[in-house]
Amino acid sequence: MTDPKPPRDPNQLAKSIIDSVTGQQPSPVQGKTGKNSAEVSNMTQRTVLQCLNLDDWKIVAHLPIPVGEMMLSRMCECGWIDVRGEEQHMAIRLTPAGRKAMQWPVEIGLKAKGK
Repeated sequence: MTDPKPPRDPNQLAKSIIDSVTGQQPSPVQGKTGKNSAEVSNMTQRTVLQCLNLDDWKIVAHLPIPVGEMMLSRMCECGWIDVRGEEQHMAIRLTPAGRKAMQWPVEIGLKAKGK
């Protein structure tokens, strides 16, 4: 008689099935941090986050780089920014989670170097 396997996270199981069917490899970010790549900001998102701070609201149209609606919605879903207003008057500001998302690349680099 064998011991039953511990239950797996259904989301992780679904992702592994999809990855095996599509032939995708695990994200390099996930391998180094244990986080899904959707939880880690990419370079463009970090650039936007660096333009923000916790106290001041910034008009999206006045940011130094173009920010699309999809990027804003993803950043908001991740909890990295707060959003108010609409269309041309939309303003965003950094959240504490957004500040932490900016730090991921530094942490990955330090772990990779063994520091």
